[in-house]
Amino acid sequence: MLSAEVYSAHCTGKLYGINAGRGEVGLIFDVNEYSGDTYIHSKALFSSAALAYASDLDRLYYISAPRAYEYQLDLNDVELNSTELKSLPISASRHKYTRVAYVDMTTKNHISLAKSKPMYRLAYNQNTGLLIGSYFNKLYSIDPNSGATTLLGTLSGYSEDSEMWRGDLAFYQDQLFLITNSAIFTVNLETLNLSKLTDHAITTLTGAVFNGEGALIVSRDKTNDYGSLNKTDLYQVHPLTGEACKMTTLPAQLNDLAIDNSNNIGCPETPLCQPLTLPEISLSAITASVNEGGTLEFDIILSRPIGQDVKVDVSTTPITSPNNDYTYPDQTITIAAGETHHRIQIPTIDNSVYEGNKQFNVHVSATDNASGSSQQTATIIENDPNTAEQLQNAAKNGQVNWEGSDGCCHGQRIRGIKGYFPNAPAGTVVNFYISSQKIATKTLSGSFAYAGDSQSTWWMNNGTVAWATLTYNGVTVNVHIGHKSQIHNHHNVNCANGCW
Repeated sequence: MLSAEVYSAHCTGKLYGINAGRGEVGLIFDVNEYSGDTYIHSKALFSSAALAYASDLDRLYYISAPRAYEYQLDLNDVELNSTELKSLPISASRHKYTRVAYVDMTTKNHISLAKSKPMYRLAYNQNTGLLIGSYFNKLYSIDPNSGATTLLGTLSGYSEDSEMWRGDLAFYQDQLFLITNSAIFTVNLETLNLSKLTDHAITTLTGAVFNGEGALIVSRDKTNDYGSLNKTDLYQVHPLTGEACKMTTLPAQLNDLAIDNSNNIGCPETPLCQPLTLPEISLSAITASVNEGGTLEFDIILSRPIGQDVKVDVSTTPITSPNNDYTYPDQTITIAAGETHHRIQIPTIDNSVYEGNKQFNVHVSATDNASGSSQQTATIIENDPNTAEQLQNAAKNGQVNWEGSDGCCHGQRIRGIKGYFPNAPAGTVVNFYISSQKIATKTLSGSFAYAGDSQSTWWMNNGTVAWATLTYNGVTVNVHIGHKSQIHNHHNVNCANGCW
């Protein structure tokens, strides 16, 4: 037995159990599932596999296990007393009526109420004040005052009969759960349809309750070739995943459980077992790259659901993108209990400045009820023109020449000096020159410009060159091709380094 110091915390839920067995003596047990301490509360009127606590009445209700009074084999030649005749390893040909009874928890008086249908599952619905019982796929309601039993109908939604063997019913937050020998379901009390939550691996499961902390506790009968070992294992089970951990072994045969969640019991400061290996988180890219102004999307994914809220820290780290290119402050998000996804959206900002594609990392790290971390790279695609590159290309592929010329000897009158600067950024300033003399300044709205107009003329000495520079955002480049004045031989010249 653990010391009082270890059991200094308080847990909500006083656990009870009852044994079954055809014709066996029935005992109500008082159990501490954390320490394994087990006490006899009182002697029942009969053994049972269906037990439930009615909180508003402070009563434990139970329904009798089969009680034979005639057998399929002839017993005339065997001396058996009345006690022995109640419990023989022989199939019965006739049974006593099944009955529902209760024990007053204050006085420990046991009262038989009425005849009932055979059942091995029982729970109490606090909302309606009715007991809900079950045998295989049949569901019943029982009036706790009169014991009157009403068939509600037949459960549906299970895939095979083996999913409906044994087990128990339990309410949690007004939802009815069916925990069978192999699976866990929720029950819709209006349609009687089952929704399967998960499988589990606890064979010979006999009882199930939710304690005040919301933990699902189940009992498992221990048997071998000799029959029941008169021992019971208790497990905590996750209702969404079926994961389980053993809490303790009790020195008594318990074929059903009930719980009074209004009472506190001593329990460990640290849980004796955790039925969960925490789910892992990962980050999946839904939209990992967008044009400026678009919205990036990522999914935070849990490897499996869990019954508690999961908290995840989300942050961003620039690679080539400053934080002012998107709007997403570092934050903690919550994935609600039972959910496995949470989508985060990161709006990006559409500016008018060419900066190239920008990248940053999105990090997620589990803080509560999950483990692991993950990251993805986000890309903001530049949608503004690369004006610096445009300017260089316009200069490289551009040229200056003229419409016509007139004259001879030492020079000529040149008409319509013009320039073509393909795809130059709108607003580029063009300075036209004749050798070192600037003759005009124009601002581009397209790719073409005259120094004056098509009829404007300038005198150019033989050997001088008409050429231009382009300026945008404070950057000036030389247009590579100029035009040289040479009588009878005007021709292009390379002005990449200027033609001063």
